[in-house]
Amino acid sequence: MIKDQIIVKDLDPHRLSQPEKTALNVFDNRMRQEQWPEDPPRNIEETLGPWRFVPEYLDLHQRVAWAGQGSSVVGRGYIHIGRYLENPHMADFDIYVVPAMRRQGIARALLREIAEVAQREDRHLLLVSTDRAIPAGSGFVRRLGGREGVGSHTNQLGLRDLNLPLVEEWCRRGRQKVKSFQLETWEGAYPLDQLQAMAEIKHVMNSAPTDSLELEEFQWTAEHLQQEDRMLTQRGVWRWTMIVRHVVSGELAGFTELYWNSLHPETAEQGHTAILPRYRRRGLAQWLKGEMLRKILDQRPEIGRIRSNVADSNESMLRINRRLGFKPYKTWTTWQIDLERVLTYLGEG
Repeated sequence: MIKDQIIVKDLDPHRLSQPEKTALNVFDNRMRQEQWPEDPPRNIEETLGPWRFVPEYLDLHQRVAWAGQGSSVVGRGYIHIGRYLENPHMADFDIYVVPAMRRQGIARALLREIAEVAQREDRHLLLVSTDRAIPAGSGFVRRLGGREGVGSHTNQLGLRDLNLPLVEEWCRRGRQKVKSFQLETWEGAYPLDQLQAMAEIKHVMNSAPTDSLELEEFQWTAEHLQQEDRMLTQRGVWRWTMIVRHVVSGELAGFTELYWNSLHPETAEQGHTAILPRYRRRGLAQWLKGEMLRKILDQRPEIGRIRSNVADSNESMLRINRRLGFKPYKTWTTWQIDLERVLTYLGEG
């Protein structure tokens, strides 16, 4: 049973007092320290950025559990409602509770608020990811009747461990293809005249394994990409996009992306890498990966490590990453939970 002094309230990240911002920042850093112990703490604006700035195609509903008469945060939950045509049956959510306050009804109280939003929006399948290093999460999801959907890892490459001879070999082989293919690099937002081409090639990401997740293919649009570009700018996140183009047709054949925040330049995040099926088996993915790593070494020496999230069943991408020197860093499970089971758990079914 949740303690009487814990109050769960809606969170509007655009209307917060300074003490509330500070309390949320302290909570966020406590949770990040548990999940990402190597990483430095975030400042207030970094904490609030992902809550304030989301793409317009997502609605973010947040609830916060306050303690000490509203002086500290002990839990937070959210649910994303997608405003796009695909997957109208689904929403993703997450719940965080500080370790000392777990098993006291806080997660249940936050879940009740999330379930109310899901009911109102007619989302009968809920997705959530758990970190194997924090067993409380998977234990809670199992009690809800969660079904394992897909397993994945955050793999990390320390650039000191990079297989540099392999990178140079991939770059050398790729440069032999310049009569047929050419590389371009975009820094920041996608060029406006390339938005439709990027939307079309991002559809290739639907071929990445989702194992047993009950999801429809997502159709990217130029407007989706513009919304994401605005979000990245608002959050202070920088992106390099490297593309390979077929010379004769001018078609965009493949791409890879890298993200980083100048406030924490030591860590970069590997984004999507995709090659159109008709251009596969020509070494283009290796060429893109090699040239991107070469660019990092030459132009961003402050980056010390790169992280990449890949499904455990995506053997082709894992094979490339392992050869480069990526190693498993964190283990994730994405679960799917029927809303009916959640309501039963809450005593409302």
